[in-house]
Amino acid sequence: MTPYKVEPALWLTPGKSRGAGTDGVGEYLSKVMRSNRFPWSRVEPGLVSTARSVRQAFDRRFAPLDLNLSQATLIAFLAEFGPHTQTQIADRLRLGRAATGTCIDHLESRQLIHRDPDPADRRVWQVSVTDAGRAMSEEVRRLDTELSTQLRSGITKEERQQLARILERLQQNLDEILEDPPAAQSTSAQSKSN
Repeated sequence: MTPYKVEPALWLTPGKSRGAGTDGVGEYLSKVMRSNRFPWSRVEPGLVSTARSVRQAFDRRFAPLDLNLSQATLIAFLAEFGPHTQTQIADRLRLGRAATGTCIDHLESRQLIHRDPDPADRRVWQVSVTDAGRAMSEEVRRLDTELSTQLRSGITKEERQQLARILERLQQNLDEILEDPPAAQSTSAQSKSN
């Protein structure tokens, strides 16, 4: 990580005092933000913060159903795509296997899903949605549509499509980064900078 340094030239032109005629603090902050020197001026922290807020909004919306976003997503997924193994669910929903297991346990205790032995491999369980889970998935879908409409307010279809393309590209980059072992990433970064 590069150290943060403040260059007086960004906000104080040589030969000028801090009085009238200088760029001022507002201009300084604007230039610093555009210079990408500080973490809060980069896009990544904004993505993390926005993702956290979106998750909180969905968790609040699903709270009356006694569900969180992961649980609601799992029910909707099984209702739409049918039985899957726990590993397949974790992979498709990009959840950790332990987190997926916890979601499945919670939903199974509420009789919204059930596990059956896989006929092809008795060591594996197929997870399916129950009739109660299917009914719950309809309510999940309704709440999802309602909140998604609110989240997209003031954002054009073209802007949403552009954002989706950018996020998809970012996810591809992340997938590549996460596939490489940490030592290979350091070596790769060093060779690119040389």
